[in-house]
Amino acid sequence: MDRVRRGGPGRRRGERDRDPAGDSFDARGRGLRDWKGEGERSSAFATRGGGTLQPLALNPPSWPVVWRPLGPDDNEGVPGEVEILSTAFVDGMEYLYLRMVLREEFPQIAESTYWFYVDLDGDGDNDILVEELSDWGVVCLFQWDLVLGWWGVTDPFVSCDDLDSIDDVDIGHAAREVWSCYLGRGCIDFALEKVAFSSTTRKTFITAATSEVNFLWMGGDLERNPTDTSILPCDYALPSDCTGPLQVPELDLLLPVLPLLLLAGLLRRRRGRSRRLPARGEKK
Repeated sequence: MDRVRRGGPGRRRGERDRDPAGDSFDARGRGLRDWKGEGERSSAFATRGGGTLQPLALNPPSWPVVWRPLGPDDNEGVPGEVEILSTAFVDGMEYLYLRMVLREEFPQIAESTYWFYVDLDGDGDNDILVEELSDWGVVCLFQWDLVLGWWGVTDPFVSCDDLDSIDDVDIGHAAREVWSCYLGRGCIDFALEKVAFSSTTRKTFITAATSEVNFLWMGGDLERNPTDTSILPCDYALPSDCTGPLQVPELDLLLPVLPLLLLAGLLRRRRGRSRRLPARGEKK
């Protein structure tokens, strides 16, 4: 039987937050955010084009039983808990589920760091980085900043651009470890609220990455497009392993002409969440 563990509680969706200016707002308030890496820093994000964006998820993640394979990765001989052997996905109604299969049968999500890069339109440049920070009990998203050339547009050295509790008991992004998920292998799974990727098409690619370093903060990192060279575990020195870009088939959520935006709600809802995260030992 699979053995599943999750991170700490983190912040619950629906709590009332306070922005740096002191104005209170509901955590599910309205707003627009562009995740295509435009380097935008203002509090107002313009809508480009037209069309109907997807609604916020109404339910917590419901993890798939059957996963669709994306592709294998070479066994480069790094420690089993960070050795990626393959990846898989499921395109759900409200969430995009991503899985990395590891050589270690009993991975500990709290002892390493796991993340995915997302290239929204298949142009070869990743636009979003999502990582688990289990020590803080959150899933953290960064947008690529085209102006400064690093991950994060809010204040990347101290805060996420977007975050949710790592748990799957509430609505929003989540992550988990699964023991013995497949033929003596372990898995790390992510559930990503699809509203955050409302413009993905069949050209969307993902890259999986791992590090032996626990709580590896990726905000401010300068590498946008790491890939597996099949000679070293990754052409980028920081991860312990990474895959090459893998296309997510049939992820045709909206017409390609729609703008690359988050649905109304993510900017104001998460401006309060993107403030400085607590240091270890502080109360959340």
